[in-house]
Amino acid sequence: MNILQLIGGPGAGKSAVAHALTHVWSGRATHMRTNRYLRDRQPTDGPDFLMLPSSVDWPRVQLHIESLSRGQRVIMPDYNWLAGRRLPPRPAQTGSLGLDPTDLILLDSLFLAPFELESVKIFVDTPLDIRRMNIAQRDDELELGEDFVAHFDTITEPGFQKYILPQRAACDLVLDGTRPIEQVAEYAQRHLSLLWGGWG
Repeated sequence: MNILQLIGGPGAGKSAVAHALTHVWSGRATHMRTNRYLRDRQPTDGPDFLMLPSSVDWPRVQLHIESLSRGQRVIMPDYNWLAGRRLPPRPAQTGSLGLDPTDLILLDSLFLAPFELESVKIFVDTPLDIRRMNIAQRDDELELGEDFVAHFDTITEPGFQKYILPQRAACDLVLDGTRPIEQVAEYAQRHLSLLWGGWG
């Protein structure tokens, strides 16, 4: 099983690239989103919660990756971003949150996994103004409340500069987030096929 870590700032276009790649490799790629694996907010958590690597329940992410690698289906947690709480399992959500084991896991995240993980790392590099615009346009759709938009200059962008941008140097490939998603995904596809000996 191959693993791709696709990272970048909020609004960079990570999910769009992941969706495009899962379409190209339909039935062969699984899209795992770490924004579904946020831990419950605590009274001690500040307004920068979503921009901290510690906001992610990484042990659960690791457990699910290991389960998928063994051929087991997993269900991503159901999370209420507005309340900052993980919801109990609901049968109605099982279909949309279920992940089937495939040849490729696309780990879509703001952050690189803090545990050892053999993977290709790709950074989606998108200018501030485009990230801001994308967040404003998609905020309701993403169920993230107003955190990223209302506090973009005071929390989101400083968090990006401190925690996310430094990860760029650790990545194997940097994608230009200003280009059309189809072109970006095609470039990533070619790169991965070369790395993985023609896979895909």
